[in-house]
Amino acid sequence: MVFFEKNAINFLSFKDRARRELLSCLDACPGTKALVWDDYLIGPFSLVAEYSVLQEHQVSRMFTLEKSEFPTNLDFTSMVFLVRSELKVIKKLAKFIKKAGTVQKSSNIPKLYVYFVPAVSTVCKKALIEMCPSADNLVEDFRECAIGAIPLETDLLSLELESSFRDLYLDEDPSPLHHLATTLNAIQQMYGVIPNIYGKGKYAKQLIDMVGKMGKDAANSEWNIASRFDNLFVIDRNVDLITLMPTQLTYEGLVDECFGITQATVRLPADKFPNTGQSSKTPAETDSGKKDAKDKKITLNSTDELYAEIRDKNFSAVGPVFSAKTKFLSAKMGERYSAKEVAEMKEFVAKMPHLLALKQSLTTFMTIAEIIKPLVNNDDFLESLEVQQSFLSGVDTDKIHPVIEQLIARCEPFEKVIRLIALQSEINGGLKPPVLTQYKRDLIQSYGFEEIVTLNNLEKAGFFRTTPKKWFRVAKETLKLFVGHAEDGTPKDFSYIYSGYAPLSVRLARQLVHPGWKSIQDVLDAMPGDRVEAKQKVADHLRKRRNSIGSTMSGSDEPPLVTLVVFVGGVTYSEVSALRFLSNQEESSTIFYVLTTQMINGSTIIESLRETMKPSIL
Repeated sequence: MVFFEKNAINFLSFKDRARRELLSCLDACPGTKALVWDDYLIGPFSLVAEYSVLQEHQVSRMFTLEKSEFPTNLDFTSMVFLVRSELKVIKKLAKFIKKAGTVQKSSNIPKLYVYFVPAVSTVCKKALIEMCPSADNLVEDFRECAIGAIPLETDLLSLELESSFRDLYLDEDPSPLHHLATTLNAIQQMYGVIPNIYGKGKYAKQLIDMVGKMGKDAANSEWNIASRFDNLFVIDRNVDLITLMPTQLTYEGLVDECFGITQATVRLPADKFPNTGQSSKTPAETDSGKKDAKDKKITLNSTDELYAEIRDKNFSAVGPVFSAKTKFLSAKMGERYSAKEVAEMKEFVAKMPHLLALKQSLTTFMTIAEIIKPLVNNDDFLESLEVQQSFLSGVDTDKIHPVIEQLIARCEPFEKVIRLIALQSEINGGLKPPVLTQYKRDLIQSYGFEEIVTLNNLEKAGFFRTTPKKWFRVAKETLKLFVGHAEDGTPKDFSYIYSGYAPLSVRLARQLVHPGWKSIQDVLDAMPGDRVEAKQKVADHLRKRRNSIGSTMSGSDEPPLVTLVVFVGGVTYSEVSALRFLSNQEESSTIFYVLTTQMINGSTIIESLRETMKPSIL
């Protein structure tokens, strides 16, 4: 839950910044416009500007690269392409632009403008011209749309770089670091220089170096803005792969695990939500073809009071909330029968909009819970959960697990099996070569030799290890990573997030602000990745009254420390929930904010590394 009254900073201001950038790009193209979307970008941009706003800037038609044909009715002056700087997208763009060359040349042929998001890629531009030589003449200009980070919540910013984990940890492409550094630079321009910087991981060190260099190279390196953030903590995703592997057990986490949350929205079967109305028109529903009518799009953010209350709770604890809200609603709606005086009736009518909104929210989120419940109560789910809990508690981590063998033999979902093997590998500090070899052999036998490339990718990205580096046991004891009996209803520790496991990344963030990292130096040194501590110079008159880690608990009347946690390679919804839990404690001395390259879970990361080998035709 996000408590607005405690928030010193609201990341939703980045929405206005992103909207201005988008509209500026559109206004730079003459006349009426047709927008052609890279399909993935529809989600992020829909959070920035509604269709009606685009129409005000002369956007008359919209298409998508994936599902649209090049239009024959050219009733617009400019055709604007918004695409990611990725080769797989460039292939679709080349195919689309080739069709433009087949259109009969006439006086009203539109001008084509290609905007790369978030930055122009020389490699992609060259690849486009190689795939479609006519693009060199047809495209009026190649530009960038530096939209930057998208606010998914008041305390959560995401670059929404779909392949950032793969880029960094498999392909070793550091481009996401540049986009992160640019965003951190923008954050410091808006909220002042962050004085204390800490990092863990190879890329964390590189990012911190880039941020420092950008600050020194800036025309006004000492921005005349009081520091709002006290600490910056940067962590590589591969420092804590363990947290990715268990199933998320919060309400929001399970929605993501079961159905996938994309840019704060989820699509669910519409027939489960009768009489809930139709969603508004989106770019994907214009000339590009209709979305499947069987899906209902539901927005998930804290503007809905009920969702803000339940999103970060363990799924087992949301039932009592629904019950209490239902009783409250029933009692309030019953007041209409007892209202006899005009003043009483007027008071009830004034409450009606809020009560009806609550009724709609209850219907929606209770329905989602009803859809999820059978999925989490079946034997397969509970069996997998039991294996996860046993691994996290340190049981049977050094040998072939019989349940994993059974799952492979039954050809259970590939991602589900890999998550268990990767969890075992990380917790054990690597698998013995015979154990890993046996797992690989079984996987290839059940899922086919086509998965050999995927298995190699997983090993390269660090999910499978044979080189022993046993640090988790010490970290588990020192940082109390596993609590056997976590409270789900009224928890006192964020280990309730995984019904016993406290995310390592969040424990590190909490330890950083109090009592500090000095007490866990041995654990930090044993963990993978470099450890970084740095200071940024802040003018005395711009400093907060207190900005040192050591003064965290120095007085109840002092304002809380504000810490920005940056996840390089992605963050789970459960980790965000854990950080919110810490921020919202009554005795909390720190408010946490999150910046990430993308929102992820174990399955989406494994899917991003999946690369099925296609058999050659002789």
